[in-house]
Amino acid sequence: MVTDAKQTQLAKFARNTGKILPAALISLGFLTSPLRAESANQSLETSIWTSGLHDYASLEKAAVRALQQNPAGAYEHYLVAELSLRMFKQHPEDLRYLKQASDMSQQAIELAPTKEYGYLVAAQVLDLMGYKADAAEMLSERPSFAQGWRTPFVRAIISSTYEGEKTSLSDFEKSLKAPGVAKEIVGSYIALNLESNYAGTELVQKLEIWNRKADTTAMRISLAKALDESGEPNRAQAILADLNKKNPSEETRLAESTLLYAQLNRTKDAETLLLSLAANGKDQNIRMAAKSHLAKIRLQKGDTRTAASLFGESIEGTTDKLKWISFSHNAYRQQHKLIDFTALLTDLSVRLPGSSYLYALQGEVLSENLAQHEKAVESFEAAITLDPRRSEFYNGMGLAYYRMQKHEKALAVFNKAISLDPKDATARYNEACVLSLMGRGSEAVGSLEKAILLDGRLQSVALTDKDFESLRTNAEFQSL
Repeated sequence: MVTDAKQTQLAKFARNTGKILPAALISLGFLTSPLRAESANQSLETSIWTSGLHDYASLEKAAVRALQQNPAGAYEHYLVAELSLRMFKQHPEDLRYLKQASDMSQQAIELAPTKEYGYLVAAQVLDLMGYKADAAEMLSERPSFAQGWRTPFVRAIISSTYEGEKTSLSDFEKSLKAPGVAKEIVGSYIALNLESNYAGTELVQKLEIWNRKADTTAMRISLAKALDESGEPNRAQAILADLNKKNPSEETRLAESTLLYAQLNRTKDAETLLLSLAANGKDQNIRMAAKSHLAKIRLQKGDTRTAASLFGESIEGTTDKLKWISFSHNAYRQQHKLIDFTALLTDLSVRLPGSSYLYALQGEVLSENLAQHEKAVESFEAAITLDPRRSEFYNGMGLAYYRMQKHEKALAVFNKAISLDPKDATARYNEACVLSLMGRGSEAVGSLEKAILLDGRLQSVALTDKDFESLRTNAEFQSL
């Protein structure tokens, strides 16, 4: 029997949190406020390229205002187009963003046919539509683009998908050498490119080389993260501390405080930073993140009441609730206090009524960790009532019945999960397990074959799964 890969997303996510840098700092979202630049519009451009778009409304307002102030400006049309394109990449189901990006880029081209602005977005749109060659041609070297940093930069972004790291880094380097380059933008994407292609000490070495070429906040944050993951937390902390002295930001202060208590056992120093952020941080999500980290520290010290209060406040107040629910789950699991965690989930279900995931997670913990299967079934029933189309909720309930050895009920629930999502390999595998335990060998082998076709990794799982003990000598089972 295996737990559902989807149903346990919360638990798996939780086990991967608590690293040196919050997720916002290791993706494009590490900057949530404009950086200093030579002009307001250049600052806006940096934010459009590097922000996590949590503040999309304010960015859109600023871009539209810039366009209103200069309605004939190709650059201003490009800003609106690029922002729209980034929003489409985050929400590909919303085609209005793609249409706006395409329309605004075309207007930019018509306003300034010899400038690069409109072509930058138009090439990205072509690339998204699968016209790689046309996108490359649009951004090919030409006299009117020769001095711009943006053309090789966008070319590098597109080529990184098809032509590998060497080609894209070559274009990134051209961009860095161009006059007026926005190093924070280019450095952010170089760091992401390196993180995608290297790991461990090799990643550290590459980041150190490129950091000398583009000493940017993003590059330093990536280097700090890589050093921490390579077992050098002191060097990582020194980088973050230096950033916070020279160019302090709430994001890097949060990252440093996390590293201080999670890796360096400097809990008092971490609490000082976190208390300041929780009380005075300008960004709501940063304040709530600081509270979650303070809650984890209080939990480690055995103060479960304060921890629960802080976790409740932070999860209720953040826009990224799933992340911090998972973070709290991980914290309670590490301290072997999952009973207290179920109490927190009960409180959160009052604070956040209508959240099916809270009930599903509670069901998972009650059954998998605490062996309270009847209560788990009740939690999954509540989750299904709120969101009856999620196969992972049925799979979780089926596992609870399986653990109670109520095989008929488990089979019925797994069948329901499969009917909702025929591609749910785990539900199909669990169906095979129950059929095997019920003595229905031929049916079990048929279900197992379907599960393996959906996810080949389940083949090795089945080899040692005790649920298939009765099928070891079955020729059909052996052939799988």
